[in-house]
Amino acid sequence: QYNEEVNVDLKSDQSILFATFGITDRVDVSLAVPFSTVYEGVAISGSFVPTGGSPIPFFAHSSHTASGVGDINLQLKAKVIQKGLAALAIGTTVRAPSGDEYEALGAGTIGVKPFLAGSLSYKRISPHVDFGYQLNGKSILSGNLLTNVKRQLPDQVQYALGADAGVSRRLTVDFDVLGTEVIHGDRLLANVGFIRKSYNITNGAAGFKVNLVSNLLFVGNLLFPLNDGAGLRFKIAPLIGLAYAF
Repeated sequence: QYNEEVNVDLKSDQSILFATFGITDRVDVSLAVPFSTVYEGVAISGSFVPTGGSPIPFFAHSSHTASGVGDINLQLKAKVIQKGLAALAIGTTVRAPSGDEYEALGAGTIGVKPFLAGSLSYKRISPHVDFGYQLNGKSILSGNLLTNVKRQLPDQVQYALGADAGVSRRLTVDFDVLGTEVIHGDRLLANVGFIRKSYNITNGAAGFKVNLVSNLLFVGNLLFPLNDGAGLRFKIAPLIGLAYAF
């Protein structure tokens, strides 16, 4: 008879270089280059009880750390409607498979996400909404690592709703609800195994921006889950950054 417990530890730290260039007053292009460090650890503990004998305890632990460039994203966005304080933009983000999928640094396939983004300014409050559909190719991460068979990485419906509020001339606070509907994603169920089923991931994001000097901004943000329907999730993911406008 076996009695065992499996503990999995997964940590990811990411730094992103992000730049936006205005081609015209209505069209801009953005580039995001992520650099990630991923730590994975697994510990198994338990005991084996032979027939008529005493329990024999056992323990095993393994860990691995990987660092490198993740998947690079290129985005093109154009403002198509501007009426008073309201605006609507359309765009497309292309994800290049530059990260090593075997080291959990990338998705292992190209991705294309067309999207709509709308915003409104009213006094010191600026609500905004985004809606996009992430199209993915085939990846080993959705297939079989042992046989190198690739399968379709699930597509995703991604959306965001939130608002920025100007507290003072130098301080802005913001809050967003970020949602992802994974279409026919792989799920691991106890006593069943892997199945394909759609599921939702909803997160909240709260943060602030401070104008330090001139065109230099300090950005702080906390990302936290609002549902638990997607299995393994982070508790709180902090973000800090600097932004400068030329």
